[in-house]
Amino acid sequence: MDNSSKKFKGSYTKLYLSDLVQHPASAWIYTARGIKPLAESITEFGGLINNPKAAKPNKDGKFPVLSGWRRVLACRMLGWEYMFVEVMEDLPEEDEALFVVECNNYREKTPREKYYEIKLYEVELPKRQGKRSDIEGEEKRDRRKAIAEKMDIAESEVRDLVTVGDHDATLLDTIDGDNVKLTPLAAKVRKDTGKTPDLSKYLAVQIIDLAMCECPFCHSSKTKRIDMREAESGTELFYR
Repeated sequence: MDNSSKKFKGSYTKLYLSDLVQHPASAWIYTARGIKPLAESITEFGGLINNPKAAKPNKDGKFPVLSGWRRVLACRMLGWEYMFVEVMEDLPEEDEALFVVECNNYREKTPREKYYEIKLYEVELPKRQGKRSDIEGEEKRDRRKAIAEKMDIAESEVRDLVTVGDHDATLLDTIDGDNVKLTPLAAKVRKDTGKTPDLSKYLAVQIIDLAMCECPFCHSSKTKRIDMREAESGTELFYR
């Protein structure tokens, strides 16, 4: 599915706010914040600029809100009983999660919300591209590039968000852009986790066991010579 928020059309339906629930994908990714200021804006404007979008009713007869859950909460705060919602009647259930993310392309997101979007894309994109989700190497980099393009962010940001989030998603909440920035935090996580570097592109070499020689300092312990360099004072031996 591509540009799902534009591809699928719905019909505007008058629904009671009590019949609206947050879609599970939306509840997992996004935090409902700033409801009071939004309610004040709705009052000042005299109504909604954009109506929420919802999926077809679930088994409980409730309509999962795909886009606009904050607006629903703001209208509940204002005491609204019902509102008009665009019900996406031709949206397949398997496409709902991607629809949620793509409807929120332009909202301001926290680092943790971006991370959860990435994790959803990692699961959903392979289903549509016919590839595994556990791929490595060049295909994995291609997937990261595709996610970056979907989210309109740099590939390096996708990489760093995954590095930190996979280690501990709560660390993403400490990023403030001033004292704590994403890239240095990701570098610290990579260093602390001590991941084994990928040596697959390096050629194997023959290991040579150097002869033991006397330590020039204590003259008793034996050590292995690891280097020999020419200096002004003559040949210098480096030990370990």
